[in-house]
Amino acid sequence: MFVQDVVDGKIPRPCNSWILFRREVTRNWPSWMGPLPAQGKVSGITKELWDSLPIENRQLWDDLAEQIKALHKLRFPDYKFKPMKREEK
Repeated sequence: MFVQDVVDGKIPRPCNSWILFRREVTRNWPSWMGPLPAQGKVSGITKELWDSLPIENRQLWDDLAEQIKALHKLRFPDYKFKPMKREEK
């Protein structure tokens, strides 16, 4: 669930704490807020929620991200992040 599968021969990067938090916000979008807005709006709302989190709560997300990173390393031991230049995309 948290360690993603290979897509088109590419190993995805492990999710960081903010991405995990954003995913949770999206999955648990309250129905009283209406339909899920555009992704940019969701990111803005998530940023506001993230910035208002107490440090203890952020630490929980950081710990989860570290656990996922460790699982990712077990599943893909030879993985190394190699960012591409814009012109290579």
